[in-house]
Amino acid sequence: MTSQAIWRLATTLLIVLALAFGWAGINYELPSRDRVESLAGNRPLDPNLLRTAEDQRDDCASSVYAQRSRLGEQARWEKVDVTCRAARQGGLISNAEKQAAFRSHLLRGGWSDEGATFSPLSRMKPSSFDFDPGFFVYGGAYLYFTGALIFLADRLGFAPIGRDVGSFISNPNGVANIYRSGRSSSLLTSVLSLVVLTLLALHWGDWRAATLAIGFYAFTEVVWAQSYIAKPHSMATFWSLLCFYVLSKALDKKDRSVLVALAGALAGLSIGSALTSGLLVLTFPIILYEHAQPRRMIRSLALAGAACVIAFIASNPYALINYGGFLQSVWQHGVGIERAVPTPGRLADGLVRIGSFAPWWLMLLGVAGLIFMLRHPRRELRRFSAGVLLVGLATTAFLAEVRFVMFCIWLIPLGFGLLMSDLAGRISGSWRATLNVVLAVLILPSILTIGLASHILWNGRERPHAIDEWARSTDFENVTVATIGNHFAPAPAYPVHRATTIDMYTLQCLPLAPDWIYLPDAGTREWQEAALRAGYTVHASLPALRPLNPFSSLGLSNQFEFPGMMLLRRYEEPPNLCIN
Repeated sequence: MTSQAIWRLATTLLIVLALAFGWAGINYELPSRDRVESLAGNRPLDPNLLRTAEDQRDDCASSVYAQRSRLGEQARWEKVDVTCRAARQGGLISNAEKQAAFRSHLLRGGWSDEGATFSPLSRMKPSSFDFDPGFFVYGGAYLYFTGALIFLADRLGFAPIGRDVGSFISNPNGVANIYRSGRSSSLLTSVLSLVVLTLLALHWGDWRAATLAIGFYAFTEVVWAQSYIAKPHSMATFWSLLCFYVLSKALDKKDRSVLVALAGALAGLSIGSALTSGLLVLTFPIILYEHAQPRRMIRSLALAGAACVIAFIASNPYALINYGGFLQSVWQHGVGIERAVPTPGRLADGLVRIGSFAPWWLMLLGVAGLIFMLRHPRRELRRFSAGVLLVGLATTAFLAEVRFVMFCIWLIPLGFGLLMSDLAGRISGSWRATLNVVLAVLILPSILTIGLASHILWNGRERPHAIDEWARSTDFENVTVATIGNHFAPAPAYPVHRATTIDMYTLQCLPLAPDWIYLPDAGTREWQEAALRAGYTVHASLPALRPLNPFSSLGLSNQFEFPGMMLLRRYEEPPNLCIN
């Protein structure tokens, strides 16, 4: 077997391994029978409770979407309350909030942002040809593809979801299947991204470069996590990679019109999947620059621009039909929350986060690879790498989160692969074999770390637990529970719809002494200490579950965990309960 055949086999195995690690997360924290039983407590659940909560959520969403459309059409850039909550009295949550928490417990997955995928899909009415998502930060290219995947999986019997929302109480696997199908969309496009990255590495290098680029990129924490979460970043990255691959092929052609137009359309689909990849279009004038043939360059840019706009509108038609809702939604989730205002501070913060994208030794070599590409004898590769790099830096100045630059951060692993492959070609056989061993040692820690985290995901956490037993045996009708969190009902579930619940999130003192205090273990130390001082005792605790990390001493982080929970009980009336 030739050396290139060996590297080809290694690349294939790495892609299959990345698929397996992503598949391990498909079932992470899904609605389940255990959750229903804990939420029910010692009484059966009425399906009408969920129907009422769902109707309430739909009414709220319709009100929010209508208000956004009206404000956007009037060019009024005001924040819209997306909760529809009434003012609280002393931290006590309302009945409407109880219903929202009840619904959240039954229907949510382990990642809160996944709701931005499934809520727009749930409001569409295909029977009346209404496909308006109402929420436009997750693009139509992603939403419609994911919705089609859910529909096909249901109709073909792979992942049936049920026909009535009330059925999710008796059959929670139906809503779990919605998550499985939605997450499969991310996993599919994540694996396809690895295939296209391989093709891109082969275009500029060889199979050794492809293997090293995949080994670097596929086993980073952010790429792995986005492969099993129902969010658009993996899809935007796939279309972006395909766009740049087609552009690379176009640079080798005299008549590049068709390929340039195709690349523009692919850029439109990337932006149409996630608006955060919008600066992708700025790479075209850099990559297609031709000093000697300005007319051809202008024609190419016009073709690419037209194709990009057409592809974006075709995949996001309601950006025009409901332009007010589109503009206001983008404003509120961008400038309105100070997320899309470029600043030097945000750029610096983003670069620090990008620095932890992979182990420091790989990042150092990756940066060296960027320099190698920018100084490469091939002018096309210099322009290609400069265009992607500048857009990545510009995006980081707007959005200081690694997942938002996934559509171009693959340039660092690609540079690593090309640099190491070039080095291997310059040294003799024995030294080349030594280099191969060193490269394997450099990449192996990332693979093992993600593998251990995948193992934790696959096995999940065993239930029932003492907290579940508390939820299933206590009569919550006349019980007060103090808790903290966006959903006012942390996991594992308890009958939040029956208990009097205090949200501690913004309070310094509690308005009354709760019977139980139920807190996440992390970030609530002040409240835990205050409760213990006031005479509360620990009734049960659910320890955080973290994967082994044998390389932590080398600076290789693994931030994934199942969060821990703490349950405290009151036996006598405390004088007060404050954290100040």
